[in-house]
Formats: sequence, C-alpha cells, structure tokens
Amino acid sequence: MTEESRATFFRQSGWVALSTMLGGVFLMAVHMLTTRAWQDDTLFAEYGTFVTLLRLQVVVGVPAAGLQAMFARLAAAAITEEQKNELAGMIRQVTATLAAIWLLLVGVIIIAHWRIPNLFEQWGIHNASAVWVALCVGLVTLMLPVFRGVLTGYQRFGGLGWTIILDGVGRFLVIAGLLALGALAAGGMVAVLVSLGLSLALAVWLSRDLLRNPDRTSVTHSWVKQILPSVIGPGVMAFMFSADVIFVQSTFDGTQTSFYGAVATVGMAMFLFITPIAIVMFPKLVRGQALNQQSAAFGYAIKGTAVLGGLCVIGGLLLPKLPLMAISPFNNSIWDAAPLVTWYALNLFPLLLANVLISDLIARNRLSLRQCVVLVMIAATYTGTLFYQRSDLLASVNEIQIDNESKTILHPAYLGAFKRVIVMFGPFNLGILIVATILFWKDKRQASKNLVGDSDAT
Repeated sequence: MTEESRATFFRQSGWVALSTMLGGVFLMAVHMLTTRAWQDDTLFAEYGTFVTLLRLQVVVGVPAAGLQAMFARLAAAAITEEQKNELAGMIRQVTATLAAIWLLLVGVIIIAHWRIPNLFEQWGIHNASAVWVALCVGLVTLMLPVFRGVLTGYQRFGGLGWTIILDGVGRFLVIAGLLALGALAAGGMVAVLVSLGLSLALAVWLSRDLLRNPDRTSVTHSWVKQILPSVIGPGVMAFMFSADVIFVQSTFDGTQTSFYGAVATVGMAMFLFITPIAIVMFPKLVRGQALNQQSAAFGYAIKGTAVLGGLCVIGGLLLPKLPLMAISPFNNSIWDAAPLVTWYALNLFPLLLANVLISDLIARNRLSLRQCVVLVMIAATYTGTLFYQRSDLLASVNEIQIDNESKTILHPAYLGAFKRVIVMFGPFNLGILIVATILFWKDKRQASKNLVGDSDAT
C-alpha cells in the first residue's frame, strides 16, 4: 500500500493552479479591455452580452464538464495495452458523436430563428452574428475536455497547464487587436474561438501517442451505464455555476446586467483558482483504485479547497471592491456592484466543496445513476425557482427608467433584485453539498463494513 507524497501532490496542484492563475490573469485582462472599450453609454450593454455568451458557452459545454471527468477516469485506469486501445477508440467515437450532436443543435437553432425572428433579442442579444460565433465556440468547448481529460488521466499536468495558459494568452492578444478595430461582443467571441482552437490543437498534439493506437472499442449497455455518472455529476456542477447569469441577462435590462456579469466574472475567477486541487486529485484516486492502492489525495483536496475557498469568502467580506477593481480598473462604475461580491462568494463556496466530494465518488466509481437523478432534481428545482420568481423580480424594477445618463449606474432596485437571485443560488448549492456529503459518508461507512467483513472471513 503506497501513499502519494504530499510534496508531489501540492507541486502538481501548484502547477495546475499556477497555469490556471496565469490563464485567468489574461482572461481577467480580457474583461479589463472590454469594460474599458465598451464603457460608453451606447456600448455598455455589450459587456453584459459578452459575459452571457461566455456563460452560454459553459452551458453548451455542460456535457463537456462530464466528458473531461469521464476521460480522465478512463485514461487513469488504462493500464494495459488493450485498455489503451479501447480508450483510443472511445475518443474517436465520442468526438464524432459530439460533432453530430452539435450539427443537430445548430439546425434546431436555425429553424427556431427562422420561426421566431426576434429569438435572439429575447435572450438579450441584439447581434445575431455573436450567437453563430458562440455556437462555433460551443463545438470546440465540447471537444477540448475530451483531450484535457486524457492529459489529466495520464497525469500530464505540464501539458494540461500549457493548454490553459494558451487559452488565456491567445484570447487576450486576439481580442486586443479586434477591439482596436472596433469589435463588439461578436468580436469578443471570435477571440474566444481562436484561443480555444489553439488549446485544442495543443491538447490533441500532446495526446498523439494514444491516438495512434488501433480502435478496439465495444460499447455495451453496462459500459454506458457505468460512465454516465461521470458525465451527469460534473454537468450538474457546471449548470449550477452558469444558470444564474443566463437567467439575469434574459430577464433584466441589458445595461444593468453588466454589473451582475462583472460579479459573476469574480465568481469564475474564484472557481478557476480553487478547482485545480480537485483536478489533480481525480486521476490519483482512479489510478489507486485500479492498482488497489490507498491514496491520500482526497484528504489534501478537501482541506485545500476548504482553506482556499474560505480565504476567498473572507476576502469577499473584507475587500469586496478589490476584485472588481482588478477586472475593471478603467471603469469605476462597475465597482458599484461590490456588495454583490460578498454574497456571490459566500453562496458559491458550498458548490466548490461539493465538487470535491462528487469528484471523489466518480473517481472511485461510487456515484450511481439513481444518485445522479437526485442531483439533477436539485438543479431542475433551482431552475424552476428562478423562473417562478421571475415576475416578482421584474415587478421590483419595472418602474425604473434607465436613460442615457443612468446606463452606467447600478440602480438600487436592480442591486436588490440581483441580490435575490444570488440568495436563491446559495441554498441549492448547499443542498447539493448536503447530498454529496451524505453519499460520501454512506459509501465510506459501507466500505468500512466490507473491510471488517473481509477481515473476519480471513
């Protein structure tokens, strides 16, 4: 029985965190550029549209969040040559299926837009080209996690980190050039497409040795049933993290939603800062399971997430304006949303802890489809609650007139409405954490009973 060196675990976590931080710095710099370029009264709503499209990318990639976990698990468990051949074949099958699903989705949106010409305006998006570019981004978003999952499973954290850095640096450089040419939200999504495309190319190249393996995959019902939790669990996490932004953008005045978008960007930075710990933990648990070895990775991950997440919450309580100043140093009107940062950090924290627990269950193949249904029901109830409260939220701001002089000012009524949305976000995240905790401890108790039973039998 072996145990990973604590130094090795945190060195690898540190590199993934560092690369995520560097990529995140350039992603934050993108927001600095866009808030400055679009701070004019006539363009201020473009920032809210841009942030919404970024979150729409996350929602389109909800299956992708699970795919990264799934392929990380398959790659970490691929020890024999036959298993590696099966993995290579699965990569080919899944990417082909994703492309087909993406084409179907594009067809559905084309038909919907033909039948409802103002469909995009109802979503709060006034430039149709931004949607089409975002759909192309969606295809890359679906493909990239497959290969990042392979790199994670093989514990090639060096290459994984460079794909993250390349995304941030590439996006910053491209959008800087496009903004100089007067680009709006659609141009911002072009930059996202280019940067993600470069990251995908690098991830594929780093996985080239595996892709040379022959295809020997046999997809069975039991196999599909086994991997579905790897897709559904992380997919629920991604959905819970993104649904509020899309809801806000489609419900409220576009100039005011830019403030919520800035706060959500701070939440994204918090998420990117902390989740690398769980990313490093995952393949170590899977490999330990495959080799019948104990792993200390979970203990390191849950403690690290609790400490770093707690520090983020404390920072949000003491210095809520600071992260907004970091992402928008040239547009101080965004700083008016500082009170929301405290609430967002506090309500996001349970989801970060739940992410570690669910990742542990998936890594050890202990999350069942029936348990996934409970997580999906929580997410569905959250969605229903948002839309049930929609009329009340609109009533709280429907008498507010946003003229040209007040477009870049966060009205107190909108501040209150946005706070209500965030407060709805928290209890459901806490619910997911409670469910994940119950499942985790129930599984641990069962494992202890089995261990005692084996000892008695011996």
